[in-house]
Amino acid sequence: MLDKLLHFFKTPAWIFALAPAGVFSQIPGQLPATLPQGAEFRYTEFAIPVSPALSLLNADPSMVGMPSVVRDFKVDWSFKTYRLTPNLCLEATPVWSFLYDRPQNSYSAYQKAGWLMRRLSSTNLSIGTIAQDTLREMAWAVKINLFSQKDFYATKEVFQIGNQDIQPMRDTLAAQMQRLVDSPDTARTDGGKFERAYRIFNMEQQLQSIDMQLKDRSNFMRGIFMRRFWNSASLDLAFGKTFLYQGDRIDSLQLKQQGFGVWLTGGIGLGDSWFLSGMIKNVMFNEKEFSFFRGINIRYGNVKFNFFGEMVLQNDQRRQTNFETGERLLKNDAHVQLGYGGSFRIGTNLLLSFGLRTDYDRNLNFRSLLPVANLSCLMR
Repeated sequence: MLDKLLHFFKTPAWIFALAPAGVFSQIPGQLPATLPQGAEFRYTEFAIPVSPALSLLNADPSMVGMPSVVRDFKVDWSFKTYRLTPNLCLEATPVWSFLYDRPQNSYSAYQKAGWLMRRLSSTNLSIGTIAQDTLREMAWAVKINLFSQKDFYATKEVFQIGNQDIQPMRDTLAAQMQRLVDSPDTARTDGGKFERAYRIFNMEQQLQSIDMQLKDRSNFMRGIFMRRFWNSASLDLAFGKTFLYQGDRIDSLQLKQQGFGVWLTGGIGLGDSWFLSGMIKNVMFNEKEFSFFRGINIRYGNVKFNFFGEMVLQNDQRRQTNFETGERLLKNDAHVQLGYGGSFRIGTNLLLSFGLRTDYDRNLNFRSLLPVANLSCLMR
């Protein structure tokens, strides 16, 4: 008897026999038939634009933004003044989060959805505030993507082509292991029981190795897709309201509606490194007062960084007080804004964007210079 015990502890099989379930492997019978490879494809936005609420407040380093779909909760900090006081904005995509964010089935529900539901899944809600000098503004905005030339989650081939030679091997191995786990243990000796446990453990190790290969290939395919199509054509529609507010606490907050804005932003790629975009925006304050914007932007770069130059024409029709007579008269003011800047993606979750905005009157006389910076963080 003592010889058998000594022989038992000399072999590695006793480790698998005495170790609790889950230390070296998953619980038998719990392994998936296929790898949920969709989890490796989550970071697929071609760009991380500033939240629509900040765009409505003109707190975007680029007034002509790059249209894109962000499918994660996002926080923006905007610096629009010479002070370091940040302005905060929150952004979310509820339809995508509740209905289609299912990486465990490779987003099959989204791939089966029709055009309308895919567009609704891009619905983006945002709310933000900005404070400059004595003026405090708040805005909410809704944005929806009307057209995307390339939709990563809808492209089934991307999920399949990277693992078409490895996945069948994994499926076969997983099926063999499942049959072994489900089969009755007929071994009558300790050695036979330990051998069976060791075979299960060995198969699990092989499956984990294959899963790592699938993960690497998934990330590789995702990288190729993003680098190749970062400047694919896209079109966004957005609308929202702006408010003036007073007070620092929710229970004493005094809101005064300022305006309602609607804008359209679209762009198209030129070659592999250029992206040309345009914007039309109208903000109505009342029946006679408005601000109308139209602009064009050109970007050079890639999915990691890019630099831009833009021109925006702005027409304002607002009431102004005549200090001599005290009357409030409608006055039309046209001016040109030229902007320069860029953006750098830091990892997969952060984007730092910056811009220098110069303002000129209708005769191209210089009026002001405004630096704007923004930090966007995706809450993965």
